[in-house]
Amino acid sequence: MFYFRFTADTPYCGTENTDLRKFEERPTDAELDEMAEEFAQLNAESYEYLVTGWGEDNFDDEDEEAEALENYYADCEGKWEEITEEEYNEEG
Repeated sequence: MFYFRFTADTPYCGTENTDLRKFEERPTDAELDEMAEEFAQLNAESYEYLVTGWGEDNFDDEDEEAEALENYYADCEGKWEEITEEEYNEEG
């Protein structure tokens, strides 16, 4: 078995999330990168309201909002690392 920790974060405090996964066969680095990117995207989407607010009109126009969201997503990140079975069991 192969064990991995995926971490996703946004530029806002308290928005880091972790996902542990195990695989019978080791995924390629490209597959792991894609999984980390998808996890980061989902995490970022769940905190997008920190930029836009809850249905509030916080921007002068749509271009300003689009630029704020573009900058936000550019600062979001996702990464992966291989961990041991013991780490997987302790954190899971």
